[in-house]
Amino acid sequence: MIRIEEIKIEEFRGIRNLTLSLAGKNFAICGPNGTGKSGVVDAIEFGLTGSISRLAGRGTGDISVKEHAPHVDSRDRPDKARVVITASIPSLKKQVTIERSVKDPNNPKITPDDPDILEFLHQVAIHPEFVLSRRELIRYILSTPGDRSREVQTLLRLDQVESLRTVLQRIANKYKRNIAPLQTEQEQAREQLTRVLEIPQLTKEGVLEAVNRRRTILKLPAITALRLTTSVKEGLATITTKLQQARVPKRQIVSDIKKLNTTLQLAGSIETSASCKELSEELSDFASDPVTLQGVTREHFLRTALTLLDDKACPVCDTPWDIDKLQAIIEAKLKRFDVISRRRIELERKIKPMASLVRSIQESVRVVREYNVLPADSAETKILGKFESSCEVTRKALESFLPIPDTIKALKILQTIPSEVLD
Repeated sequence: MIRIEEIKIEEFRGIRNLTLSLAGKNFAICGPNGTGKSGVVDAIEFGLTGSISRLAGRGTGDISVKEHAPHVDSRDRPDKARVVITASIPSLKKQVTIERSVKDPNNPKITPDDPDILEFLHQVAIHPEFVLSRRELIRYILSTPGDRSREVQTLLRLDQVESLRTVLQRIANKYKRNIAPLQTEQEQAREQLTRVLEIPQLTKEGVLEAVNRRRTILKLPAITALRLTTSVKEGLATITTKLQQARVPKRQIVSDIKKLNTTLQLAGSIETSASCKELSEELSDFASDPVTLQGVTREHFLRTALTLLDDKACPVCDTPWDIDKLQAIIEAKLKRFDVISRRRIELERKIKPMASLVRSIQESVRVVREYNVLPADSAETKILGKFESSCEVTRKALESFLPIPDTIKALKILQTIPSEVLD
């Protein structure tokens, strides 16, 4: 709390020279229109914060404190427009004098300039909600229950909080969209590293033991700890020739080819074929009802809409919207598709292992192709390239779920690995 003992106003707003002794008590200002009532309130706000809320915000255009705060007769001499406030701070048991000029509102003269006083005044300056206009109060009183929270934010000058919340919501939505493929890439990298190092699990101890075992063969000192800057090739001679750079350990090539064969055999197994057939039947049954099919399409549209609520306006037509209200409307509509949502989630859960299998096959084919063991124009290389592209289409169809006919087609493709690939 801060109590104003005295305020002196010079050439400020509609006031030429006015000194009020308030003695730290409550006070009221009354008088006809145009007599300077608002000017006193503006002076108090300016003296304490360096700004005037009535000269900022929506509809104020190019109005600024420096040009429009001085009295009309001193508009070209902003140094003459000043406010001096003498106040007491009960919590600190101290008195302070603040002198602030319109010419340099951000650098007031504060006496005494004790650190605790400066910190207290800083808190006052960043919380100027003690000044409320009649218009703001009336707007709050007349607001509907749905809009009242926003009006409270406006009264408490929490606009920046709302802007920050919008930015954080945008980041969260972007994170949700991007996290799935990144998690998949992470799992693939972990699986590939464990396969190359021939260790059952990816742990620091296991990696160190496998790396040091190979470094011992090369008569290199052991690595004692794994850090972000650790290089397992530390101590090796610099590789300069392109031939040396392209050289890949035979063991790694054999391991990757074995992995490709294993995943292909798994895709062609009786178990996978049975799972794909069962899933295809469930999907066909799910899509056989036109109402259900239309419902899952709308439900997918609404879920997609939720991820796009990251701005204050429609991304298509720029029409302003209330994110909270729109999100509540979408979530309410999604509840109507609760039964369909549960069925869809269950089907997606069953499809996920199949999509992961196709992704694993696609990655293994890519790795083997990059070894360039065969000529680029050979029939085998072309077959693998075509198969890799087919895996990409199949994987995307399985991960997308909709349209359902494409998902069913992808499951059938997974059951029939081309014989030339298996050969």
